[in-house]
Amino acid sequence: MAWRFDAATDRVVVPSGWTGSVATILLWFRRETDRGAGSNPWRAWSNAAGGGSTVAGIGSDGGGDNIVTFDSAFANLAGPPMDGTWRALALVMNGTAWALHHGTDPNSLTKVTGTRANATSPGSWTLSDNPDFLSGDIAAVKLFQRALSDAEVAAELATYSQVSSTNLLFRGTLKTSSLTPETGTTMTAGATAVTVVDGPPALETITGVLSASLPKPVAALTGTVTDQGQLAVTLQRPVANIAATVTDQGQLAAVLPRPVAALAGVVRIAGQLQATLPTPIANIAGIHPAVGQLAAVLPLPVADIHDAGPVFAVPLYAGAPELEPAWTVGEPGVDPPWCVGEPELIG
Repeated sequence: MAWRFDAATDRVVVPSGWTGSVATILLWFRRETDRGAGSNPWRAWSNAAGGGSTVAGIGSDGGGDNIVTFDSAFANLAGPPMDGTWRALALVMNGTAWALHHGTDPNSLTKVTGTRANATSPGSWTLSDNPDFLSGDIAAVKLFQRALSDAEVAAELATYSQVSSTNLLFRGTLKTSSLTPETGTTMTAGATAVTVVDGPPALETITGVLSASLPKPVAALTGTVTDQGQLAVTLQRPVANIAATVTDQGQLAAVLPRPVAALAGVVRIAGQLQATLPTPIANIAGIHPAVGQLAAVLPLPVADIHDAGPVFAVPLYAGAPELEPAWTVGEPGVDPPWCVGEPELIG
């Protein structure tokens, strides 16, 4: 943001200067309307009320075509065109050695040097002038009581904030209409108040490397962020579900759990079945199930077993078995079917 001066009595006075003849003033400036020679954005004065004799200044040449600096004798250093473009300006006064830095990009400034009269211990300085009131905009004003190096000038002009605080006398971003600067003496307003307008694009747009740790968003964001450099951020873990398809182009090793479903099947034993049967107590003839125990060593089935029926053992006997009931003529017995008389015994 910036202050706009409308060529009226809105000149602002800073009622303090610097001590000695070494100082650096930095600001951004854009002329709004061509007023010929009457377009001076900054001037240092001998007294504390913004008056008396001129100590130093930044303004326009006689025709209003170029930005210049001037000393108490109005000898100047010629600067860039005064064409309505936002320009970064820095006047370094190191005794009689003066340097004017200017440009639209703080990283690519032009430096003009020359010998001028000492700008010694002004009592005040002003934004805009009297009677040469400015029709234009000013932003990011800083005053140091020392001669900044070329690198320091570029760094300070690249930000509203301060890079160095060494011998910093004044810093006013001019982002609001407040007359209280971030650093320095409170300013005195003119009869007409300034207005706040958009500032230099070079200060409003990030063109370097931005490093930041971002908190987890708690609301929807609407807007477009344009980054002209590199943006390095640390993001929080997303809390939403992620739907995706995983494609494995190599080998996938996995340990699967035991299945819990039932397995239905038939177990076939391809081997020998050994059993010890007890002595039967029934008749010889016929088919009798074993009443005793069947001992066998079977493999552990891994599924349900469906057998095909009971297991029967039919042993062979020698000798005379006890018959129950006795053989009777004309009555049925056990298998074989009907018999007459005494049965023939074997053995």
